[in-house]
Amino acid sequence: MLALVGLATVIILLVVITSRLMSPLVALIVVPVTAAVLAGFGVRTAQFMLSIDSTWRQPRNDTRNIRWTRDFWNAQHRFSNGKSYFNFPGLLEEGHEAVERSYGQNYDRLARIKTAYDPQNALHLNQNIRPA
Repeated sequence: MLALVGLATVIILLVVITSRLMSPLVALIVVPVTAAVLAGFGVRTAQFMLSIDSTWRQPRNDTRNIRWTRDFWNAQHRFSNGKSYFNFPGLLEEGHEAVERSYGQNYDRLARIKTAYDPQNALHLNQNIRPA
């Protein structure tokens, strides 16, 4: 889920994007952010989180739908603080850069902790913080 800033942004986003959906099976999930959710972010500026769940039935539409989803996701970054909420990681196509960006100033400290408790990086799946 991408962290979004501003109610007006969310409203405009939903109006524009629903007029351009590639598949009627796409789910756009916008979640208001609470204090408990914000505790997981390094910078607590998000007001909403966005998840784009693209689904379609025909394999012949793969290229078109994947392109639409990636383009839409990338376009939303201008309305975002650039962080992702990793309980809904998607495919992490942005790679390790997304992990570092999302943990922000806390990443280096978390990497040192990881080095102390998991120096061999045995717990390396999903949104991995690499040992320092």
